Amino acid sequence: MKKREALESAIRAAVQRWVREEFQWGRADCLLSLADIILAARGYDPAAQFRGRYKTRIGAYRITRDFGGPAGALAAMAYECGWNEIDPARAKLGDIGTFANGPASGGVIRDSFLWIGRTETGFAGIPATQVDRAWRVK
Repeated sequence: MKKREALESAIRAAVQRWVREEFQWGRADCLLSLADIILAARGYDPAAQFRGRYKTRIGAYRITRDFGGPAGALAAMAYECGWNEIDPARAKLGDIGTFANGPASGGVIRDSFLWIGRTETGFAGIPATQVDRAWRVK
């Protein structure tokens, strides 16, 4: 299976899980859910440094505080993985990004036609205009 096909398959499987399974901090949250896709498609865990270190929203913010919050932790994760930062408008399927919309911020992954992210109620599409940073996943 080609790399992008593996990412597409992992994204489809993740979306199905996100609809069925409950959001859970430290197990099935926005950061770890994106990392799970990369783990399934590429065989490495970009969020290994965060796994098992928190179980609540407060714990997630504590563990990501030194990075400037969840979006900063995702940027650090991208740096550690050697992903190149790209213009979000040039993102391809499987690339990772961050968004900020008022008090909400987090990580998203580029699907075939839009950016999607894990939410406490499943998943949501994020308008491309709200994606402020993006990285090409290797």
